[in-house]
Amino acid sequence: MHISTLLAALLTALPAAVLFVLVTTITPGQNNTMLLASGVNFGLCRTVPHVLGISVGVVILMVLVGRHLRVSPGLSWCLKR
Repeated sequence: MHISTLLAALLTALPAAVLFVLVTTITPGQNNTMLLASGVNFGLCRTVPHVLGISVGVVILMVLVGRHLRVSPGLSWCLKR
């Protein structure tokens, strides 16, 4: 691929990614609610492993989903439609 094509794709996807990160960080989802309760009940120091566990779990989930979409092109084709 040409470098300008890659740069254009990155600049196209970047605003959507930033908006996704902003919304998922601010909204009180199940992980944020659990972390709030853990912080209130056990304090910051004992909640840090919980934060790290959620962070590692999200990364593992994203890697596995991305790997699966690359391995099975039929699934990625269905998701694009």
